[in-house]
Amino acid sequence: MSRLAQSLLFACALLLLAPAAWATEVQQVKSPGGLTAWLVEDHSQPLMAVSVAWRGGAATDPEGKEGLSWLLSGLMDEGAGDLSSEAFQDALEDAAVRFSADAAEDYFTVGFKTLTAHRDRAIELVHMALTSPRFDAEPVARIKQQVLSGIRDEVTDPGEVAGRLWERTVYGDHPYARPLEGTEASLTALTPDDLRGWMRAALTRDRLVVGVTGDITAAELGPMLDRLFGDLPEKSTLPRVPAPVFHGQGSLKVAEMDEKQTTLVFGQPGITRADPDFITATLVNRILGGGGFTSRLTSEIREKRGLTYGIGTGLVPYADSGIISGGSQVVNAGAGEAVKLLKQVWQEMADKGPTEAELDDAKTYLSGNFPLKVATSGAMSSFLVSMQIYDLGINYMDKRQQIISAVTLADARRVAKRLLDEKSLVIVAAGAPQGLDDAEKVEPQAAFN
Repeated sequence: MSRLAQSLLFACALLLLAPAAWATEVQQVKSPGGLTAWLVEDHSQPLMAVSVAWRGGAATDPEGKEGLSWLLSGLMDEGAGDLSSEAFQDALEDAAVRFSADAAEDYFTVGFKTLTAHRDRAIELVHMALTSPRFDAEPVARIKQQVLSGIRDEVTDPGEVAGRLWERTVYGDHPYARPLEGTEASLTALTPDDLRGWMRAALTRDRLVVGVTGDITAAELGPMLDRLFGDLPEKSTLPRVPAPVFHGQGSLKVAEMDEKQTTLVFGQPGITRADPDFITATLVNRILGGGGFTSRLTSEIREKRGLTYGIGTGLVPYADSGIISGGSQVVNAGAGEAVKLLKQVWQEMADKGPTEAELDDAKTYLSGNFPLKVATSGAMSSFLVSMQIYDLGINYMDKRQQIISAVTLADARRVAKRLLDEKSLVIVAAGAPQGLDDAEKVEPQAAFN
């Protein structure tokens, strides 16, 4: 998966949520050892969900060792302590523990769910995974091969080609331009010592963010935090990733491939999550391209002209920067018209902003969608992590509805003008598009060099 696609998924999972007018008590819990977590108690079911993030993700992979954190995420349940890969996974299954790990640009995440009756065993197993991973030869080789197979398939995938070329155009030599999974060369060269070294440098107590939901009290959670994370290294030695410079604004590139459709990836600089205008920008984005069949881009390019089955946009905030980006697959014969319409709709939103009716609909959607988004304990614990990562405040779920309601039409139009600029769009097309004769032609392989 390209870094851009992973970014959009991560952002949508953590950010494009808005609470309805209901209150959820969030408790800040501090362990005897000084670790902190945010907790929402829910004793309606004998289940607990824990979401964990460490600041510093794939962008901190050392040069020449790209894919290191991604490989680690695939190996976290492949053996720990005195348990081999098979034995460890059997132990997770026996204790009904659902465990996962993932690497994004700025964060490495771990999550697990367990029944109350198996809580102690779940804590023991997750602690082992974090502190005494085995990285035996067989699972390392197997997971490497799985990732390598995916990397080889991506070379002929127009979505991957377009996404990678977009990232390279925009980010240049910044770590955000590197593939999350690494390259064949970098992945093949990675060793168990590399994995252990990155874990010691990255999975540390000072970069730890924890959200917990379910059948556990604050008094029970405090000691549990020390059991889970108390043996991790105290301080991270990872370098700070600098904020990227956005390159290539206004460019249009075509990677010619023998495909029946053209894949478009497009975007421009956005805003950070800390920006006071972020919620208003979220509403503007929904109206522009983030609202499915109700968005302007879908109306103009799909509904009125039938050039695509779908087109969408999203805000992606990084640690110190942000983008607004999107993608679509369009018929080859209509690629030129689709790009023209994209620019036109983009600039019309910048110049005039949304209508009152569009803004009201977007506010209603964001206000009412939250309960569905956090209906599971795992989704809620992940949201607690995002609230901490982006410094939203422990009472954010109570006050965000007020923030949404307070957005005026004048606010939305001001932010649309601030956020959007057709001349800043970077557009990459992969396929056999017609009507883009003025585009810069690039070889698809350039996305992977």
